[in-house]
Amino acid sequence: MLAGQGRLDTGCWGDHLELVTEVPLQVFNDEEARRLLGARGVTDPDVIEVILQLTGRLPVLVDLLAQTRPHHTSQIGDPSDTAVERFLKWETDPSRRTAAQLCALPLQLDEDLFHALISDVTIDEYAWLRGLPFVTGQAGRCRYHDVVRTPMLRLQRTQSPAHWQHHHTRLADIYQQRRHALESTLPDDRRWGDTAWLEHQLNESYHRLCADPHQALPDVLQQAIHACDRGADVLRRWSQVLTQAGTDTDAPFLTTWPGPPRP
Repeated sequence: MLAGQGRLDTGCWGDHLELVTEVPLQVFNDEEARRLLGARGVTDPDVIEVILQLTGRLPVLVDLLAQTRPHHTSQIGDPSDTAVERFLKWETDPSRRTAAQLCALPLQLDEDLFHALISDVTIDEYAWLRGLPFVTGQAGRCRYHDVVRTPMLRLQRTQSPAHWQHHHTRLADIYQQRRHALESTLPDDRRWGDTAWLEHQLNESYHRLCADPHQALPDVLQQAIHACDRGADVLRRWSQVLTQAGTDTDAPFLTTWPGPPRP
């Protein structure tokens, strides 16, 4: 039995592929994760919930935290460093490791965003990124698997809040520029019905919220008022943006609206 992030190299295994059965490994479901924790003696409900949240139920991380046998939430370490190291363990180039982490910031990535985030890259670097086992392509864009993206975001947010804010502001500005470019040809009454315009607005709002949730929230809620007039589907997407940003930037008031706590 062999295990790894990528598929077998056909150059080495091409003559034997008819003997190979691929078995994809998924994250634990809730019951499986709880069973492992129980087997390790972790039974406190609050501790279990925190571990499930921090690990995304990724088996290796659940087991890593379970082995410490925490009895209180204060005893639980953040496994983000370990998770990111495991995801990138086969990449030895420091610049590529940095690029892989930065490119986790957008909800979806395209080549222009890649070059905006990463300076001094060669022409084939974007192709390299798209070939990573935790990156999937869709309609000319790509996105990270949530199990990989979440610890990468948490590591960057806690490691350098200033860089976190800078990069999210940069991404928000790019989506704003894209939105303004469309507005030059779209009448006001057609913008909310234009798929591309709405995508740019939603992504811009997400990155503004991640950069500075307290400052961005009033403007985002103002936009949500307009979304109310566009039906349940559009309003649901605005709600998802708030929830995603609240989770990714660890701002619970975005996911438990009616509003931020008073000072």
